[in-house]
Amino acid sequence: MDKGIDYSMGSANLDKENGIHYGVISQHSIMGEAMDSFEYDYLISCPHCGEDKEDKLKEMRNGKYKCLSCKKAIEPDNLTSDEPAGFHYENEGYQIIDCLDTDLMILKSPYYTFAQFCSPCVPGAGNLDTPIKDGVKTYALGHDWFENEKAPYPLYDVKTEKEIIIIEESLTCSNCQGSGKDTVKRIAEHRGCTIDETRQSLKEDSPLLLIANDDTFECWKCQGSGSIIEKKEKEI
Repeated sequence: MDKGIDYSMGSANLDKENGIHYGVISQHSIMGEAMDSFEYDYLISCPHCGEDKEDKLKEMRNGKYKCLSCKKAIEPDNLTSDEPAGFHYENEGYQIIDCLDTDLMILKSPYYTFAQFCSPCVPGAGNLDTPIKDGVKTYALGHDWFENEKAPYPLYDVKTEKEIIIIEESLTCSNCQGSGKDTVKRIAEHRGCTIDETRQSLKEDSPLLLIANDDTFECWKCQGSGSIIEKKEKEI
């Protein structure tokens, strides 16, 4: 698979400071919770004629606005539409906006990968859903944007240009100290309740929880294994 065609001829969807192309990825490719961090953009426009240029909407002394296109007065509450016109994310070195119908465009990121050029719909951008070894250098989302905390492409740090991989380390569960079991006594001490009160509360809150005769039950944090797998990023 080759890297495709840059339909922009090097003139669009490119960070000209470092030569890294903007990245495009489907919202369905990332974990759903990631979308909760985006802020929605609401279109400010004239409800009479649809004018949406800020210099055409003049604020009056009485608190109302006047549209310089249709000359009509506008109540402030009517300037903002009910439906969002788009969304964006600016945090942790990222600048991301909505793109097409269900895609995201990464304008800035601490990371990059190599991908195939997008179709003519987003000329010059790299398609993060089609990563290839000899592709175009493309801004990318980090490992923590994906299920299982691992990106579906090789990930590199923009500053160091070193690859960032995920390593797994088995650690003793801090909740049960490796026993695989939790106790009603520990929960009672944590809540400041009696053993009986805690036992009854656990049964009401979690009716499927099996409490043994010795007042122990499977540790919720490690699912009874006594250990947890911790994933860490490592630069190589």
